[in-house]
Parts: sequence; structure tokens; C-alpha cells
Amino acid sequence: MARVLIAEDDADLCWIWSETLMDAGHEVRVVHDGDAAAAALETETFDVMICDVIMPFNGAIVLAGLARLFQPRIKVIAVTGSIALRDGAFEDAVESADRTLRKPIDLETLCAAVDAPAQARAA
Repeated sequence: MARVLIAEDDADLCWIWSETLMDAGHEVRVVHDGDAAAAALETETFDVMICDVIMPFNGAIVLAGLARLFQPRIKVIAVTGSIALRDGAFEDAVESADRTLRKPIDLETLCAAVDAPAQARAA
């Protein structure tokens, strides 16, 4: 199974997502801000990062690129509940993400996104 980094500032979502993914057999590390996510990406290895687009000390827009720098094979799943990113801007907000999901996220959809192979990215 996958080693997953969840970078999300909502503690309740972190708990629900991490419990769901651990029940599915994944190893999960949770952080609550961009600084902690950056430190984890620099010092640990992950297969997947689930990252909120907007959270303290940088979100997925910055962290997706950083993840690719430290771990080129990582799959990035960007998530947001921001009303400002509701329409066409949402899909384009994190262009280096493999997948974008809107909150609230169905738990089956979350598991499927983690389990799906990463999309090929242009070099």
C-alpha cells in the first residue's frame, strides 16, 4: 500500500481521512500547515500527498512543486473547499497536481484517488 502525507489544517478532516486510509491499509502521516508539510517532504518519503490548496504557511499551489522537487515520483492530490475556487479556476489552481478534489470528499473517492496510478506529467 501507499505511504501518504496528509497536509490539511482541519483537524477533523485529518482524523477522518487518516482513519479511512489506514483502514484501507495505507501508512499515513498528518501535518497541519505548509511548513510542517515542507519539512516532512524533505526528510521522509511518500507515495502520495493529499494537500489543502489554502492553509497556513503555504498550501498545495506551493507545496505541489516542492513535493516534485524532493520526490519526483510522488502523486499530488490537491483538495479545497474554497468558494473562490469553485468554477473553472479550481482545476487550474494546482496545475502540477495529479488530481484535484472538492471538499467535502466522499471517502470512497478519496481512497480511489490514492489508489489510482499517478498521471503522466509532461517533462
